[in-house]
Amino acid sequence: MARAHRRPRHLLDHEEGFVMALSLREQTQANADAFKKTGSLFGLETLTRKEEDPGTYEAVWHILSNLCNAAWATGCKVSSSPIAAEGGDALWGLHTATGEAICISRGISAHAGLLSDMIKNFIALGYEDNPGFKPGDIFENNDPHYGGIHSPDFDMCMPLFYDGKLIFWASCVSHVADAGSVTPGSIGFLNPDCYSDGLPISMERVGEGDRFYPWYEMRIRSRTRTPDFVMGDARGRLAGCLTMRERLEEVIEKYGLDFIMDAGNEYIEDSRRYAVGRVKTQTVPGRIRKSQFKDLAMKGKRVLLAKQDIDCAFNLPMELTINADASVDLSLQGASGTVPFGENISPTALKSGLMMGYSHIVGFDMFNSGPIAAWNVEMPPGGSWANPFELNYEAASGVAWAPAVTWVSNLYEVFGRLFQMRGFVEEMAAGAGTIMTAEFSGINQNGMYLTGLTLEQASQGSPARGYSDGENSAWCIYT
Repeated sequence: MARAHRRPRHLLDHEEGFVMALSLREQTQANADAFKKTGSLFGLETLTRKEEDPGTYEAVWHILSNLCNAAWATGCKVSSSPIAAEGGDALWGLHTATGEAICISRGISAHAGLLSDMIKNFIALGYEDNPGFKPGDIFENNDPHYGGIHSPDFDMCMPLFYDGKLIFWASCVSHVADAGSVTPGSIGFLNPDCYSDGLPISMERVGEGDRFYPWYEMRIRSRTRTPDFVMGDARGRLAGCLTMRERLEEVIEKYGLDFIMDAGNEYIEDSRRYAVGRVKTQTVPGRIRKSQFKDLAMKGKRVLLAKQDIDCAFNLPMELTINADASVDLSLQGASGTVPFGENISPTALKSGLMMGYSHIVGFDMFNSGPIAAWNVEMPPGGSWANPFELNYEAASGVAWAPAVTWVSNLYEVFGRLFQMRGFVEEMAAGAGTIMTAEFSGINQNGMYLTGLTLEQASQGSPARGYSDGENSAWCIYT
C-alpha cells in the first residue's frame, strides 16, 4: 500500500490573525536599506554562524542543496513527461521569505534568477494582502510581460510556513512539451507576436491546499496539444515542492529555525563575497566591450506572416566595467530592435541568464542570488530585442533563450581577456552555437500525438576548450 503523504505539522500550521513585525514588502525595503548602509546583504558585516560553527554551516549548506536535488529527482519522476523524466529539464530552489535564492537543484540553473524575481514580483504587486499567502498556496507565471522567459517554461512557487510565519519559499520551473503556441512544440521560433506565444499564466494563484484549481487543468486541456504531459509536469512541480517542504521541516527540527534562517541569509552574503573576491584577484578595473551578431536567414522560407519574409542580423553588444570596489556595471547600449520572430526577451529573463553565465566563470561557489548584488545592469534600450515591451508590447518570446545564450557567451570572452591581463589564461568556453534545437511533432507508433525536440545541438560550441572537445565537452550552457 502506498504511504499517505505526510503533511508537515509546523510548515502547514497557520495562526489566523498572526501579524509579522514587518510586511514582506517592508522587509524587502529594509534589506535594501541595510545593503546600502553596510555594503553587505541583509546588513551582515559578520557571518556569525559561519564563524561560530563552520562545520555545521558547511554541512547545512549541502543538506539544503541536497534537499533541492531530492525535489528535482521526485518532481521529474512524478512528471512522467520525457522532457522532465528523461531530460531533467527542470529546476527547484529554496528562497528567503523576500525571494532571494539560497540554493538550487541540478537542472536548468539559468532559471534561478527568474524564480527569485517572480517571488519578489508577487510581493511587490501586493499579493501578500490580496489574495494573501497561505500554507499550501500555489503560484505560477510563464508570461514574459511579467518576467517570464517564454511560455513553455512554467515558473511556480509555494510559501513555506513554520509556526504560523512565512519563512521560506519553494520554487520550481519545468519546460513543457507544448504551451499552445501557433506551431506545435516548446520553442516557437516562428511566432510572429505575443498573441501566438501560447497559453499565458500571468502571475496567478493556480491552487491552494496543495491542490491545483480544477479550472487550471481545464485551461491546460483546452489550449495545449499535449495536455497529459503538461499536467504531468504541473504535478511534478508540485510534488517536488512538497518534498522540499517536508524535508525542510526535518532540517529545522534538527538544527533549529534560527540557525537555518540565519545561515540562509549568510549563504547569500557569502556567495556575494566570493564573487567579489574573484573579481578583485583575477581582473583589473576598467571597461571592456564585445559585440556579436545573430543572424536569421528567413527570406524565401516558409514563414507565417509577410513581415517575417526577411533576412536580418541583430546586434548583441556587451559593455562591462569593473569598478575599483569590484562591482560590475553591464550595458547593452547599441542592442538592435525587436525581430518578427520569437527571439525577444524581457530584461528580467536576460538578467537571470546572465546570473547563470556569471556562475560559470566568477561566482560558482554557493550558487545563489549573492553575486547579483555586486552588479549594476543598465536597462537595455527600449524597443530592443533585450527590452521589447516598452515600445513593442506585441513582441514574441517563443524562443527567447536564443539571443540570450549568444549574448551571455560574450561574458566568457570579456572575463577571459581580463583574466589574461592578470596572468591567468583560461581557455574554458567558445562562443555559443546559434543552432539550439530541432523540433518535431506527429503521431507515434502507439497512435499518440507527440511533440518533441532534440537538445543535443544546445551543447555545441560553448563547451569547446583548448584541450578538450567532442563528447568530452558536451555540456549545455543553460545548466
